Amino acid sequence: MQAIDAVVATEGPFYGILGYSQGTAMSIAYLAHAPNGTFQISMQFAAYIPTTHQGLVARIDAAAPLTLPTFLWMGGCDIIITNDKTDGYATKFPNVTRSGSCTAGHVVPKPSDGGYNDILAFVTAMNVSTTVHQTIASHTCTSTPGTFECVMRMFGVYIGIAAACLCCCYGGCFAIYWYCCRKPASVAPPEFAEMGPDMVAVPLGPPPMGSPEAVQPKNHAKDLE
Repeated sequence: MQAIDAVVATEGPFYGILGYSQGTAMSIAYLAHAPNGTFQISMQFAAYIPTTHQGLVARIDAAAPLTLPTFLWMGGCDIIITNDKTDGYATKFPNVTRSGSCTAGHVVPKPSDGGYNDILAFVTAMNVSTTVHQTIASHTCTSTPGTFECVMRMFGVYIGIAAACLCCCYGGCFAIYWYCCRKPASVAPPEFAEMGPDMVAVPLGPPPMGSPEAVQPKNHAKDLE
């Protein structure tokens, strides 16, 4: 907290405080610590209260309600900071505007995501409304994708890359094994000549000029030893 106090004192004043994911936990903890009026607005994305730290929770509860106008955005497909956690976060702010995307995951919203224009409107408004807006109607989700679909939306690209890497790894290992370890029985060593039904292969050195072919009848094999 002291480090943030120093930044606010030396580089402020600041118009607002913004957090994403773990940054939202830090934001609400700092708002509970800082004097009223330190910021004019708060904007939080994928927000949650750090319930694993009871000391911070006690400080937040003691400071609530936090009255500065606050904007909360959440993704309906966020399986990391689930929407019920953002709902709990919203209860600490009586003047909260909420928006989001029914299909986005654990992300900072981009222009193609639902609710992005609501962010711009909130920031650029000349006067922030004092009316409580629990949810912007145009982004109220009547249903959200299932868990499997959400996982694929969030991690599908990474799963695909991992699967491709595994296929390449196993394919390369199999090719090396096939090339180095497999010895087909049908291939004769190169130092033996082709054998006929009444012939026996005899290893030979380089034949002299004009020598007969490098195969001998069975009854001559002993003479060549």
